[in-house]
Amino acid sequence: MVINVRTSMATQAAPSHVQNQDTLRMLNLRLRHANPSWVWVISDGMGGHLRGEQASHITVQVFLDHFLLSYFDSVKFFENSVQYLEKLVSEIDIAVYDLGFSGEAFHRDPHRNLMGATMTGALLVDQYLYLVHLGDTRCYLMRDGSLTLLTVDHVTENGEFLTQALGSGDLLDPFITKIKMEKRDMLVFLSDGVHKVLRTGEILNIVATGSDLEQIAGDLVKVVTADRRFADDVSALVVSFS
Repeated sequence: MVINVRTSMATQAAPSHVQNQDTLRMLNLRLRHANPSWVWVISDGMGGHLRGEQASHITVQVFLDHFLLSYFDSVKFFENSVQYLEKLVSEIDIAVYDLGFSGEAFHRDPHRNLMGATMTGALLVDQYLYLVHLGDTRCYLMRDGSLTLLTVDHVTENGEFLTQALGSGDLLDPFITKIKMEKRDMLVFLSDGVHKVLRTGEILNIVATGSDLEQIAGDLVKVVTADRRFADDVSALVVSFS
């Protein structure tokens, strides 16, 4: 069964941020005649000044480059997809950590707070979605009128602090899962700036009533930015399967 895929995304920086610390991208690799056919990723950076923006940017760049530059090794991937994705997360973690210890800013202030990032990435291989996740960005599955959270938030019990983040220097244990996609499914990737303001029912209503993907992604951002609790960067990436 051939699955057609469409993607739309929207993002807006928080009023207090000079730069948007969320980064979200996708790759359409259908014409390459090799797996995967699609790749999506969303990341929320942490760190003062421009460091959050840099952290999320390098996270997304390294994740996508792995597939864009034909680094993908299908033999090793199908032998053990979990191990393969864990290794990729480790490479991204090292890149973010190294960036935090490099550059002119570090030499000016070696005691500065280091940078970090969350990440939710996914790749479509044939009909299967492989999802890899760290932190509190999220991915939801919309199927048959129901919205299901696919990821697990890596946060403390009170939800205030991350327990897993790229670049932290700590041992990481990413959440990885595999899902068979069906026609009429939708994926909704969100930064925490969205899901900390909107309840699951509100997200479901926006996704279910939207007339097209562009409206859905735009409304997820627009509703949050109109809310008095809008205080963080907000980003939404929506994917439909048909």
